[in-house]
Amino acid sequence: MRTPVGQASRPCAQGSGNPPVFDESSGISYLRYLNYYRLDNYNFYAAYIFNRISGLESECQINVYYRQFQVTKPQLKLDDVQSWGAYFSLDNRLALNPSKTIKGEVNFWYEPPWLDGVYKAKARESLDLGLRFSALKQQLNLSLFAWDILKTRTYKERLCSESTRYSFVEYDDSRAFRLSLSYRFGSRDLKVKRREAGNKTERRRAM
Repeated sequence: MRTPVGQASRPCAQGSGNPPVFDESSGISYLRYLNYYRLDNYNFYAAYIFNRISGLESECQINVYYRQFQVTKPQLKLDDVQSWGAYFSLDNRLALNPSKTIKGEVNFWYEPPWLDGVYKAKARESLDLGLRFSALKQQLNLSLFAWDILKTRTYKERLCSESTRYSFVEYDDSRAFRLSLSYRFGSRDLKVKRREAGNKTERRRAM
């Protein structure tokens, strides 16, 4: 059982994104990719590993951060922003039978509503599941893993500027399923015997 704790900071980093730009001559408003702000970022994180129950290991991580966004292009007419945010994750690995040849994995993370630059992002989360079968003294392994089971990693963001509301949804399809089969060749006993033979040779030389 371990509880590592730490903090980190990244002051004055240049930030980029898609801020709204209003063209006064044409009356048209549009989004344009620009380097338009400076970011001061301060993080505090902690992790707790629980393994006191046989066949179960859980790891919980918490990341809390404070961000300051300073808009560097006054013509955008956007306000500077200060915000708090957080990220939580829980990973569980467990044995499903006494011989521990069948193991499962249940992972979940959650990110509350947060600020991405000057945009307000909605909460998002993800549930991932895995299963592993071992045979032949763990030399043969069959693994199945699925990411984003509930399809909830979608980015949903919005911004209000000059009485105009902008919103967009971005979904980088992270749902995936992996099936893998592996076999480890060679004998572990042979490696041990070779090491023992080498140690005997060294002892003979020393005599």
